[in-house]
Amino acid sequence: LLAHRENLTVQDLAHSLAERLCSGMAPALQSDTRNYILQEYKTDKDAALKEFPLAEMFIDQNGSIPPCIAWMLFAELPDGCSKSPIHDFFANSLSVDARCQLEVCSASFDRFKAQYHLPILPKKVPIIFPGGNHSFPCEEWFQGLHLASMASGTVDVSSIIQKGVFRMEGPQPGKIYHPSQKNHQHIDRAVVAQHADGQKCLVLYQDKVNGDLGKATKDLAAAAELAGIWMKDKGIKSVLCVAQVLDCRTSQIDGFAYPLIILTEHSRSLRRFYRGTFVGAVQYQRVRHITV
Repeated sequence: LLAHRENLTVQDLAHSLAERLCSGMAPALQSDTRNYILQEYKTDKDAALKEFPLAEMFIDQNGSIPPCIAWMLFAELPDGCSKSPIHDFFANSLSVDARCQLEVCSASFDRFKAQYHLPILPKKVPIIFPGGNHSFPCEEWFQGLHLASMASGTVDVSSIIQKGVFRMEGPQPGKIYHPSQKNHQHIDRAVVAQHADGQKCLVLYQDKVNGDLGKATKDLAAAAELAGIWMKDKGIKSVLCVAQVLDCRTSQIDGFAYPLIILTEHSRSLRRFYRGTFVGAVQYQRVRHITV
């Protein structure tokens, strides 16, 4: 029946499999598998499997759980939301623009991390710090950042950056700032993360660098510069920039003055950032974006 459906998505496949999977999964198996996914994101495959051994029957050699099982186990809705973040993360329709879908996938992952109180960065994600003396926090501080509940949804990024000016009300915790138009300044996404000690960090994303990495990082740096005065007034301790690299002509980033994460297909950074169960969906979206 699914073969004759138009605009087939991963959600359609999950719907067709969910009842059969649920009927065959004991509550203890569901619990272990769900907790394994969360723990594997925070630690690694071996540590998570040691704590939740029943999940072993579903994991592959990379520590991944099949998307339809993850889709089923995290179906609950956050307060005030009409969709589960995990459903939007795994959704894929060939009728949707590939560039927009990659951005939606990335934003949905932030909502998922907020819903389940996961750190914004797993351990071992490499952060590139500026050379010489700098006053930015250490890597462990960034790994302790979390996102507030995101029931309020997406806000147009132009509400914080307009005509090269960072508006003084600035981004707020609990919201994702995302462009509503294809032509937008400097960044693809922004969120405010908070550390356990109460200090905050502004996280700026370029979700799809498919040309010149040098130009993309200059745009990120420009946004960080614009945010500088606002950050001091709002008590935000640091800024963190993330560039997701699809296909670049250069990797030149000399002189970048802020902590930076570069996510590439051929390095460990992409898999470390998204972890086992989630990285496959992102890899597919990246390939589709390049080839469509």
